[in-house]
Amino acid sequence: QHVAESLHSRVDSEKQVLVCENMDNGAVSEIFLIDIQAVHPVVVNDKAWAMNSNMKNAMLEEFKVVTSHNKLTFLAGCRKHVKYWVTALQFRVGQQQRHELGGKQIMNCVRSRFRMADINGDGLLSLDEVCQM
Repeated sequence: QHVAESLHSRVDSEKQVLVCENMDNGAVSEIFLIDIQAVHPVVVNDKAWAMNSNMKNAMLEEFKVVTSHNKLTFLAGCRKHVKYWVTALQFRVGQQQRHELGGKQIMNCVRSRFRMADINGDGLLSLDEVCQM
């Protein structure tokens, strides 16, 4: 799916969404940043692209955003803007993945400690079991 040039995209850091506004009709779409799983430019290597004359020029200014539900293609104003968008969104995706990994590690530790403390194995911690921790 291509985002038309008449769209304006921005990140709303307060709501944690990527906002796409249609400048022609005023329609607004939002993509939650937490739903973004990957971001990459359509053309990764500028030099390889330049050697392949079969590719469209517009592809240099495109980048993909992969969410849990869709793969969206965005058209930036220039190649430099593609690099800015991709870098910023990849950084955000990386932060989210590190946060999720940390949360999983904490939950695994809590489960392990709970099982160790649950001496009688009933899935509940009695006052005696808590005091023995």
